[in-house]
Order: sequence, then C-alpha cells, then structure tokens
Amino acid sequence: MVLYLVESDVPAAKAEEFSSWLATHVTKVVAAMGRSAFASRARVVGGDEGRFVAVYELTGIPALENYMMSRERAELAEETTKAFPEAKLQRSFAERVAQPRRGMRHGEEPGAAFVVRVALPAAEADGWSAWYEGEHMPEVLGDPGFVRARLFEVHSEVEGERHFVAIYDAVDLGAVGNFRDGRGPKLGEAHATRYPNARIDRQIWEWQQ
Repeated sequence: MVLYLVESDVPAAKAEEFSSWLATHVTKVVAAMGRSAFASRARVVGGDEGRFVAVYELTGIPALENYMMSRERAELAEETTKAFPEAKLQRSFAERVAQPRRGMRHGEEPGAAFVVRVALPAAEADGWSAWYEGEHMPEVLGDPGFVRARLFEVHSEVEGERHFVAIYDAVDLGAVGNFRDGRGPKLGEAHATRYPNARIDRQIWEWQQ
C-alpha cells in the first residue's frame, strides 16, 4: 500500500471555496488513478491559513508511477494552478509499515485524525519502527476515541535520515481533544525520552465528507 499526500495551504479568505473545489478535484484524481485507488480529504485544524490534505491510497509504487507519468496528472496539476494560483502545495508519498486497529463498533466511523510526523537518524529508524509499531501505537490506540492507526515511511531525499507519518483515526475531534488533554502528553514525553534525536510534528485533521 502506498500513500500519496497532497497538502495545500490557501489564504483563509479562500478556504471555503477551496474546500468545495477540492471535493470535485479529488474525484477526478481518483478516476485518473484507476479503480483500485481510494481517496479521502481532510482540513487541518488550527493555523492562520486554510490548510487541507488530500490522501490517496494506491496498491503500490508502480500504480503511483503510472499516475505521475500520465497526461491526466499533468492536466489536473495545471487545473489546480489555474484555479488557485496562490495555493502552496506539497506532495509526498509513503509506503505502509503497519496498520493496527482496535475494531470499529457501530457509530465509530472516523471523523478526525491525530497525525504524527517523525524524522530521525537513519541508524535509529529500524529500532524506532519496531518499538513504535509494537508498543507505542497500541498504547495510543488503547484510548477509547481511536479506532485505527496507520504507520507509513515517507520517501525522503534527506541523507542520513528516515521519515515516518502515523495517522490515528478517531471518532471525532472531541476524541482527539480528550486524548491530547489526557494521556497524550505523557505518551509524547515517553517518546521524546526514548528517542531524543527524533523531530516530531503533530497535527489534527478533520475528515471531510
């Protein structure tokens, strides 16, 4: 499984217009990627600008390469530039490392996500990945508001480093808030203590319907 992320920053005054446009754009991208592709989109909570993320899931690197080399992809990129020339875009892709889930109950479809990005020295990455998947993720997922966790390794050309992104799907924004006000800081402190060389960035996403 490969994750293709397109992150967009637009001026706050354009946020609602961009949100509506993105819903249609994502549908076009999925059609260009093929029937095996799946997409979702989120609005990043907080910040002065309108921040959005389009998340595309594909079966593997060859499927992503086919899309990236396609005429449709070039046309869609041009469409974005024409519609929102002021938008700042960042594209990245990552391969799935792990996907534990607690088991969704009725009414627990994800409405939000707690997203953790980690960059650390390459020499520490294998040990970190084993610990994160085997111990840390289950601890976070044990919080009642979370229903699924996914860990991806992000492709990076930074020499000597490896980059990861963990996406913890939650029932709603309230569940993420309860975690951050409750067990979150303690677990974050344990992470920092165990891997002091890791750079960590955290975001909250609200999934859009």
